[in-house]
Amino acid sequence: MNEGGLGPKPRGREASGAVRMSDVARLAQVSPITVSRCLQAPGRVAPETRDRIRAAMESLGYVPNLVAGTLASNRSRMVAALVPTLAQANHAATIDALTTRLNQAGLQVLLGSTGYSDIAELDLVRTFLGYRPQAMVLTGVTHSPEAARLLQGVGIPIVETLETGTTPLDMAVGFQNAAAGATVARHLMARGCRQPAVLTHGAASDTRAADRHRGFVAQVRACGGVEPLSVPVDPADLAGGAAGLERLLIQASGVDAVFCVSDTLALGALMACRRLGVAVPERLALIGFGDSEPGALVQPALSTVHVPKAEIGDMAAAMILARLSGQESASRVVDLGFRLVVRDSG
Repeated sequence: MNEGGLGPKPRGREASGAVRMSDVARLAQVSPITVSRCLQAPGRVAPETRDRIRAAMESLGYVPNLVAGTLASNRSRMVAALVPTLAQANHAATIDALTTRLNQAGLQVLLGSTGYSDIAELDLVRTFLGYRPQAMVLTGVTHSPEAARLLQGVGIPIVETLETGTTPLDMAVGFQNAAAGATVARHLMARGCRQPAVLTHGAASDTRAADRHRGFVAQVRACGGVEPLSVPVDPADLAGGAAGLERLLIQASGVDAVFCVSDTLALGALMACRRLGVAVPERLALIGFGDSEPGALVQPALSTVHVPKAEIGDMAAAMILARLSGQESASRVVDLGFRLVVRDSG
């Protein structure tokens, strides 16, 4: 027995210089098949045995050869996920919940950021599919024709998030962005605003922001308001929101309300209002989107649209796990909705 009490000291390490699965099995006093099962499907191994195997792996410094496992099964233990950016709290919260649920099932998330580029998304789809993931999670339901063809032909569960298209590639979970924009417009018009405007994302591939914008403009028209002025901002960060607000006030000094398609843009716009001495909401009502934590803490507190970020990630994971276990989801498209959060800014 060695000092750790896990069994005899493994033989053969000195010659090869690499720790093998058989070394782990010998130290943990189990078979190599049990070690393999613990790595591939930990839930199928008794907790006490699992603990011994993990202790042996840690003691020996064993790193599993995941490539070899992938070649043997033609599938990895990974789920690939693509987001346009991690700078937005919406995406980070969704990925965090997705990762938590999948980790509990023994799956890991391979994450990539597209930078709102269709070309980058296609490159990542090709690269990640080469790793033979168990499933793939995408942001939005709009993709290049090339990416769509690859994804539809790969034969694994695909979940599109933060949007509910009528014809998803496979499955989708999210909310209706256009309806959210329309809800903001109705609220602003009901509180007496008559010349609203929009700070939107200038990236053409951000179709979700475009849908919020479209829904907002259509509802303002329906309510008899002045045609909203739209200012595209790219990158859609704090500085962009501040600069966009300044441009907006120069182009239309009579604007009395601004809908920002993200809280990040709205917070930047709020900073610009403070610097310029524009009273919010007395002179200018301001509403964001996403219900980020900073928005609730600033003064005036930011009115916004709450979307179920974590719930979307958790549901995407549940849909994947159901499909991998041979079950079919009750619905291919799950709409988790949204709600308007009215605070001090508008």
